[in-house]
Amino acid sequence: MAGEIDPFIEGKLNAFRGRYRLLQLVRGIGCVVLSFLFGLLAVAAADYFVVMEDNTRLWLSGAVYFIGVLALWLGCIRPMWNRLEAAALAAMIENEAPSLRTQLLSAVELTGDGEGMDSPALRKRARERVIEKLQGIDTTGLMPARLKKSCLTAGIVAGVLVLAAGGMASYPAGRTLLLRALAPMANVDRVSRNQIAVLTPEGGDATVPENDQQAIEISVTGPALKS
Repeated sequence: MAGEIDPFIEGKLNAFRGRYRLLQLVRGIGCVVLSFLFGLLAVAAADYFVVMEDNTRLWLSGAVYFIGVLALWLGCIRPMWNRLEAAALAAMIENEAPSLRTQLLSAVELTGDGEGMDSPALRKRARERVIEKLQGIDTTGLMPARLKKSCLTAGIVAGVLVLAAGGMASYPAGRTLLLRALAPMANVDRVSRNQIAVLTPEGGDATVPENDQQAIEISVTGPALKS
């Protein structure tokens, strides 16, 4: 296939490619945030309800980071490396614009004046017809429905998880749980569901004579403790 694509058609293809790449990147970022925050919240919840060993929490947090890196590779890096040829872009545009069915792809494939049954004049006329139809079409809006749907879904779910993590971080206990999940090797005490408060003496401190007895009253809240 000799020659070059018509500049106008090439401009439309490049505009479509740029928007397509952008949506791919947005979807990838949404998947990274979704997978990482979901794993992080799951580890934090497990740390709250289950008394686990430090090694167990370390492995769980490591799995969360691994899943986040894997999602980054699959959702952001690898798609950006995949080269989108002009013919592939033309086929995607045709799927979203029935009025261009087979014509845009033919105009891309029939560039130049190579050998074949078609005359140069016929090829030129075919490209002109495509250009006329492309005049009133915004190719940046002709995104595949599946890509738009997945991008929207990933964005909504990621947004919900961000709000959930933010709400959790607004409480001291929630911040501690998130910190323990993010940095499993940090020396941070676990959050206990049982809270002990000293009622007497007031303020938890008192000065009494030596060998004198001091009554201590405490309050324990939380799940029933097993003996």
